[in-house]
Amino acid sequence: MSIMIVDDSEDMRVLYRSYLKEAGFKSPIIVDSALSAYEKLGIRKDSAPLTATPVEIILLDVAMPDIDGIEACRYIKSFDIFHDIPVVMISAMEEEKVVALALEAGAIEFVHKPIRKIELIARVRALLKLKREIDSRKLHEEKVMELAQKLAKQNELLKKLSTTDSLTGIANRRSFFEHMKEEWKRSVRKELSLSIFMIDVDHFKHFNDTYGHHSGDSCLQQISGTLQSLLNRPGDLVARYGGEEFIVVLPDTHLKGAEIIANTMRSQIENLAIYHGDISTGNCVTISIGIASIVPTKEREASKLIKAADKALYRAKSRGRNCVVISTEEEYQ
Repeated sequence: MSIMIVDDSEDMRVLYRSYLKEAGFKSPIIVDSALSAYEKLGIRKDSAPLTATPVEIILLDVAMPDIDGIEACRYIKSFDIFHDIPVVMISAMEEEKVVALALEAGAIEFVHKPIRKIELIARVRALLKLKREIDSRKLHEEKVMELAQKLAKQNELLKKLSTTDSLTGIANRRSFFEHMKEEWKRSVRKELSLSIFMIDVDHFKHFNDTYGHHSGDSCLQQISGTLQSLLNRPGDLVARYGGEEFIVVLPDTHLKGAEIIANTMRSQIENLAIYHGDISTGNCVTISIGIASIVPTKEREASKLIKAADKALYRAKSRGRNCVVISTEEEYQ
C-alpha cells in the first residue's frame, strides 16, 4: 500500500517525497496532475477499477492547471471504491470558502502551505492508522455478513429438510399439520370451505414385494409428482402422510370442486400405467381417495375432518379400490 502525492509543483513533490522517506515510508506515488492521478488509480473513461487501489492516502494540491484539486477530489470520491481513502487537501489559500468546498468535495482534512515536516508526518501516520482501522472493520463486517448469509442458507436448508419428505420431495407429515393449522384458522376467519383428500396407493405392499423397494420408491415418486402437478394455487398442498399414503389440502374448495379434482387425480395416476400385474384393480398401479369437506368453525376440530377423510378412504378400499368416496355427515362426529 502507498501514499499518493498530487501536485503540479516539482519543488513541492520533491519536498514531500523527502519528508516521507526520512520518516520511513515507502516511496510514494507522485504525479503532477489530476489526470495522472486518475490513471494511477485505474480510472478509465468515467469508470473506476474493478479491484481495490493500492493507495491508502492521497495528498492533493488545490491549485492545479486544467483540473483543480477540489474538482479532482469530488470526482475520485464519486466512485464507491475510493470512498474510504482519506484525501488531504493542501493549499496556500486560506479562504474559508475554499476550505468548505474542499471538505464538501470529500476531503478529510485541509492543510495550509507551507506545511512543516512534523505536521505532515503526524497527519499521514494518523490517517494511515484510521484507514487501516476502517479496512479492518470492513473486513470484519464482510466476514460477519458472509457468515450470516451462510447461516441463513443453512437454516433455510434445515427448515426445508424438516418439512420435506426425503423420498418424494413434497411436503411431509409435519409440514401438512402446520399448513392445515394455518388454513383451518383462515377458513374459520373468512368462512370458507376446506376440503382434504386422504389417498392410498392400492396394493402397494404387493407391488413392493413383487418388484422390489427401488421400484416401489420410483412408483411413489411418480405418484407424488403427478399429484403435485395437479395443484395450482398457493394454498393447495399435497403431503406424504406416511408410507404409501398421501394427503391433500384444498382451501376455499367446495365438495363438488373437490370431487372433480379427486377424480382427476385418480385417473391421472391410472394413466401413468405403472405396471402391476395380478391384482384386482387391473394391471397398473391405482389409488383410492377419501374426501372430507366442511366450512370450519371455532367449535369444530381439524382432527375430525382428517378422520372423516380417513373413514371415507377405508370405504373406498372396501368398495374395490381405484375409486373416490365422499365422507358422510356421521363420519365427522
